[in-house]
Amino acid sequence: MGHPLASIGRRQPEDGRSLAMQRTAERVRPKMMDEVTMHTAAQEQPVEGGPRIEVTWAGPTFAAIRRMVPAHAHELSSFPGWQADAEPTSDGVVLTETSIDPRQTARVRGLSFIGLMASGSHHQEHHLAMAKGEFQH
Repeated sequence: MGHPLASIGRRQPEDGRSLAMQRTAERVRPKMMDEVTMHTAAQEQPVEGGPRIEVTWAGPTFAAIRRMVPAHAHELSSFPGWQADAEPTSDGVVLTETSIDPRQTARVRGLSFIGLMASGSHHQEHHLAMAKGEFQH
């Protein structure tokens, strides 16, 4: 019979998309993650309470930056004492992550851009929802 979660990806998506469309979305997400982590230029500047990070690049990376950074900023703002803002620019996004707690300020500065993008426990829930055809960035 297999693991009960194994059949989730074989169900018809609840939002009316075809299984082929769902599979395409499942392949695009890892590609976007690769673009953001491997092909961006992230220039960090210290601001009061944390870093201000200018994330830029061109081509397919531009679309990935514009889609994923604001979505992750929303997740980061759910952390106690953290505030994240993502502002689109002409060539990418500016991510500002701050905290009024000096210990949290040190943490967000230490994580840097990729560390911030990988922070949080939403990834498991997000990927399960994608497998069920319910949500994607």
